[in-house]
Amino acid sequence: MRYTLIFLVACLTLTGCKREPEPTYLGKSLSTWVSLTQDGNTETRQNACLVLAEWDRTTSDKRVHEAFSSEIKAIADAARGKGNSVSILSQGGPTPRIPTTSYFSDDDGKTWYIDGNKHVPPYDHNGKTAYRAALYICPNGKPFVQRLEGFDADSKAKIEAEIAAGKPALSAEYAFQGHGMMIKRPGETEWVQLKEGDAEAQIKWGKVMSATCPDGLPSARPVSVEENAQP
Repeated sequence: MRYTLIFLVACLTLTGCKREPEPTYLGKSLSTWVSLTQDGNTETRQNACLVLAEWDRTTSDKRVHEAFSSEIKAIADAARGKGNSVSILSQGGPTPRIPTTSYFSDDDGKTWYIDGNKHVPPYDHNGKTAYRAALYICPNGKPFVQRLEGFDADSKAKIEAEIAAGKPALSAEYAFQGHGMMIKRPGETEWVQLKEGDAEAQIKWGKVMSATCPDGLPSARPVSVEENAQP
């Protein structure tokens, strides 16, 4: 983990890494979150790993994926096993939290609304089928639904059973994100789902997850529910 931080700090000081500003999440920069994973306080360290795990899940930024090392993932997994998946510590100011709500859409990404994560997508919303909506925004642009997310029937049933048993929603979903989750871009008809050994599915998954702006640069950032973005 120490080498991950050294790499990030070094990269951010090189000219070639300054084309895009350092990504931030819940009010802190990527290098700050990584440094907190080495904090002497166990709770702070675990919560920083949980933040990076959630950030890694919701972003297409390669810098975040590279920072989310196997060691950080292991700490986050262990913390989830103890039920520590909601409260996230910050130093100074209000305590940020991993959201218990998300954006959803019941019209293929044309509009969106906020609802509780206890609703495992797809689910019925006013007679329509709703999916989780991953919102992004480009510099000087408006928020847009970059992709829709749902789970296959078997995974959805298992996740709902774990939530009913008292497990936090995002923790219950975590084990199924690699094989039970389905994603697609608004306007497209094909849902992409990862399958072991399926190289074509992995390529398609990467394309759907990639969030780019009209200028072709990967400068789109995720829009958090705290921002309460409106269609």
